[in-house]
Parts: sequence; C-alpha cells; structure tokens
Amino acid sequence: DGITDHTIIDLQRLHARVAQDIIDAKVKVTSPQSDAYIDADMKGKLNLGTLTQIIPMKDTKLSGLLSIDARAKGNAGKIKTKDYENLNASGNLVAQNVVYESKGSMPVNIEKASAQLSPLKITLSECKATLNHTDINAKGNIENFFGYMLRKEKIKGDLTLNSKYFNANELMGNDASKSTADTAK
Repeated sequence: DGITDHTIIDLQRLHARVAQDIIDAKVKVTSPQSDAYIDADMKGKLNLGTLTQIIPMKDTKLSGLLSIDARAKGNAGKIKTKDYENLNASGNLVAQNVVYESKGSMPVNIEKASAQLSPLKITLSECKATLNHTDINAKGNIENFFGYMLRKEKIKGDLTLNSKYFNANELMGNDASKSTADTAK
C-alpha cells in the first residue's frame, strides 16, 4: 500500500558458518516508523582462532571462544520512555580463553568472562583476565545500557575489581608510563 509504517521486515533464518562454528539469528520488525516492534534472537559460538585463518591479521595473535544466546522483544518506544520493565530482553554472553596480542597493543588474556542480559541491566557475573601484567578479577552491573547505546544517555554501574598486581600506568598507555618515569627522575 506504499505506507512506510506498514513495512514488515521478517528475516526468519539468518545462518552463518565460520569454519566449524555456527551462528543463527532471526529478526522481525513491524511498524518501523511509528513505534518499531522488534523480535530478535541470536545463538551461536565463534572460535576466534578461525578468524585469523579467514581474515589475515598481520602481527596479531587471536584465539579463544565467544558464545551468545540472547533474545529481545518489544517496542522501541519503551526505550524512549525508559519503560525497560516492559521490554523482554535476556541472554548470556561468554568469553573463554580469549587471547589477543598485536604489535603496538597491550596483550589481553581473558580466562573467562560471563555476562547476563536483562532489560534493566547487564550483569557481569565473572571476569578473570590479564591486561599485560595486570590481573583482574571483576564482577558488577551496568545500568541504562539501552539508553546509552540508543540515546547517548549516561551509563551507570558498579564494579568490584580485585587484583594481586594492578599497574595503572601500564593501563593508561605508554604516555602515562613515560610521564611517570620522567617525573620520578
């Protein structure tokens, strides 16, 4: 009928295979102009080591496993009015044994990170990682994620971080380490 708001986007089966890894998703969007209703689902695993075989990354080491099982359903207007309780969003994201090393960058090693999604917050239930020489064991919550991503609002959260060795200068980058070394002279 030519009316934009009557458009229906219905991608019933999105299927991607990266080597032996499979990612499946589906997305349906109705009333995209007035108050888009979105029904989306994604599930899959990705071995990051296979990416370097498919996409050459010079001077980069990448390995580990990412997995996602997430869904979201509801009207976009609920985000605009901050009516997050009436959105249906849930899922889990997990990163295991992720190693990233690249020339000129700080090496990152994520033993395990696990997050749960809900309309109100993202809960980081576990994060055991090493950034160069700094070990991190963290957990916490991120609130107003949708508002931050879609409306550039402030993000809020709380994070409990434990470390046996925490080198803030190293994490701030080379410039901070140099200025601290210069100051110490």
